Amino acid sequence: MDNEIFGYKFSNPELFKIALTHPSTKGEENYQKFEFLGDRVLGLTMAEYVFRKFPNEAEGDLAKRQVVLVCGDTLAKIGAEQGIGDKLIMSLGEEQTEGRINPSNLEDAMEAIIAAIYLDCNDYKIISNVLLDLWGERLSAFKEPPQDPKSKLQEYFQANNIALPEYRVVSQIGADHEPVFTMELSVEGFESISIEAKSKKKGERELAELMLKQLGNKI
Repeated sequence: MDNEIFGYKFSNPELFKIALTHPSTKGEENYQKFEFLGDRVLGLTMAEYVFRKFPNEAEGDLAKRQVVLVCGDTLAKIGAEQGIGDKLIMSLGEEQTEGRINPSNLEDAMEAIIAAIYLDCNDYKIISNVLLDLWGERLSAFKEPPQDPKSKLQEYFQANNIALPEYRVVSQIGADHEPVFTMELSVEGFESISIEAKSKKKGERELAELMLKQLGNKI
């Protein structure tokens, strides 16, 4: 296995192997725990970047920029561009169900790889530079602060003195490494919306998008 990725060469190849190991494998240490750390390292890197890049913007606008840079869609797209799916170590069953191109798998693996690089180099500056180079033009893609669906929906309700939306998990089925969540969005005065999603974050985003479509030109 090649021990280099994103221009970084691992001193400890085992960390890289763990970061590429899908939970569907049996008897192998997988990347689930690494996701936790990678998510935080990425969040700090992008928060620091927007803080320094846009010194005159308010906290809320900085948060909007950061959310887009660290969201699952962005991670999955970069993972696909970098060919992460081809490198993943997974069960035959997972591979046969298109696990190598599954956006959730790509998102999780990206977070795990970020953690592995950080643990290997033990230097925040190094991993920060790796991420900023990797994100490239995405860092300055928006002249104005972007607005994710959840934020846009919340601002609309606040501006119109409507109770804030409530997102909740109704049920969860499937294996631990491939859960399916039934999620619901409820707002006082509106009909509830339910969907199925493979992650809570993605489910909340999709629910917000559906509610925004229902509101139509009111926003």
